Amino acid sequence: MEVMVREVSNAFVHHETELLSGTLTGDMIDYCSPTVSQTIKQAKALARQRIFKDGRKLSIEIGAYSTLSILLEAFLNAARESTIHGQPTFRNARLLELMGSSAPQPDWDLYAAYMRVMDFIAGMTDNYAATLAQQFSGYQPG
Repeated sequence: MEVMVREVSNAFVHHETELLSGTLTGDMIDYCSPTVSQTIKQAKALARQRIFKDGRKLSIEIGAYSTLSILLEAFLNAARESTIHGQPTFRNARLLELMGSSAPQPDWDLYAAYMRVMDFIAGMTDNYAATLAQQFSGYQPG
């Protein structure tokens, strides 16, 4: 690990200007020694074959899409209604109350309101997001 970190760090320093300007082609590991580059590529291939295709991991990933969909639909609709109409429905007002001080204000433009919702959801822990999505769906754990 120490060798790989050192090589990637050196590659970053050597190609920092290109990387930060967006002109660097390829991956950073392409600029490391062939041994390090090949080792990292093999580790990535192994992860794709054995970890990312694992059934349990896939079902969790699919569940995460559902969770995000439920949360985004609810909070973005509330922000949109509040921003465009100035007065959200009772349900949407309650959703905005859940956001506390993170809730977008009615006088904000729609983009700023949406960005605030995105920041709010992105800041949730996985467990909180899953619990909230289940509650929004009407599911009440035993």
